[in-house]
Amino acid sequence: MKRRIWLVLSLATGLAAVNVLGAGGAMAQSPAPNAYFEQWAPGSYGDNTNGLQVEGLGSLGCGASESSIEAQTVYDINTDHQATITELSPQSVCGSIGQYESLASQIASYVEANAGSRAPNLWGGILLDEEPAFGFSISQLETLNTSVNNTMLNTPGISFWYADQGNSPGYWTQAQYDDLTDNGVYYGIAAPQVYNSFQAEQANDSGFNYQMVVCWPDATYPWDAGCTTGKFPHTNGSYAAASIAGAPWDQQFGTSYAFEWEEVFQ
Repeated sequence: MKRRIWLVLSLATGLAAVNVLGAGGAMAQSPAPNAYFEQWAPGSYGDNTNGLQVEGLGSLGCGASESSIEAQTVYDINTDHQATITELSPQSVCGSIGQYESLASQIASYVEANAGSRAPNLWGGILLDEEPAFGFSISQLETLNTSVNNTMLNTPGISFWYADQGNSPGYWTQAQYDDLTDNGVYYGIAAPQVYNSFQAEQANDSGFNYQMVVCWPDATYPWDAGCTTGKFPHTNGSYAAASIAGAPWDQQFGTSYAFEWEEVFQ
């Protein structure tokens, strides 16, 4: 079972090991994040970060094509030997839930077929950016999450899926927010957007451990603090991570180094 079981392997990769000074605060993740993923659209990325996140956005009828998402993901794994995550942002204006289910399945099949022996150690899997403004209901998103969960359970190695919740006041309840990550049928890796106190409160009230906090450099102070793109090595966790209880998502990506992850949205 892939649920929160992280592999420590001895394969050499291109990941850079970094040290961490630690983030303070009563609710700070412990240990503080010492590595981060940075988002890049297909066709462009930087090499100053520990992990690369291929930003597929809505895809289908919007934004990046399936082929460009697949090609960039495989390139990052095979050519750069980087820890890689593939992000999709399901939006009702771009396609149906059924189409997103197929898209995720096709991306997984392509990456496994074309990244070869590196995929089980370097492909973190599929991250779903789910937000109430994107037009799908909770029940529709649960259908999608169930499908993606089942798809990723059948991939080898560390590859799995992440629930990137981006809620706002007056929309999803705490129970609905929690269910997007774990509703008893599926169980994803929590990757909450923490851009303000409301989102921090929901992430903490979820009770999930091993959360990969998503910070935003353009958030209102102090939520932007320590969330810097182009920063390498990542010597300190962000203010957003320092506001969340529990531990960061820890995944070694085929190394023996204790990576503790967060994500920078840009």
